[in-house]
Amino acid sequence: MAGAPLFLLRAPGGTLPLLAVLVDRLEEAGELLPVPAAPPAIAGVTEVRSVVLTLLDPAALPGWEPGEPDAGSGPGLPRCVLRLTEPWRHLAIHVPAGSRLDGATGPHPGVLTPRRLAAFLADLVTPAGEPR
Repeated sequence: MAGAPLFLLRAPGGTLPLLAVLVDRLEEAGELLPVPAAPPAIAGVTEVRSVVLTLLDPAALPGWEPGEPDAGSGPGLPRCVLRLTEPWRHLAIHVPAGSRLDGATGPHPGVLTPRRLAAFLADLVTPAGEPR
């Protein structure tokens, strides 16, 4: 994906590079509610514009690069969400307070692509030992 537009989500604890085509928009989020017995990749649920969204923990997604990102200037973003595009409009990536969202262009190692996201989500909802 050389030259493809990317976003770099620089969150406390690491960075997630993702293709821009996955992102519909960045939005403020309502209260983050936990989901009992959900897999660790599910950060919880929240309401955005009267729609309930399942939030994915960026640190659990393919391509997450652990480590502290550059501090940058200013306080960073408030807690918000990256709403995903179709067919994942019911999902969003949790953006912790203090994170930054920077534009970039590929190639970038480990970038989250639609294919990698689809495979991750299929594994997330398929019980262990069952074929996908």
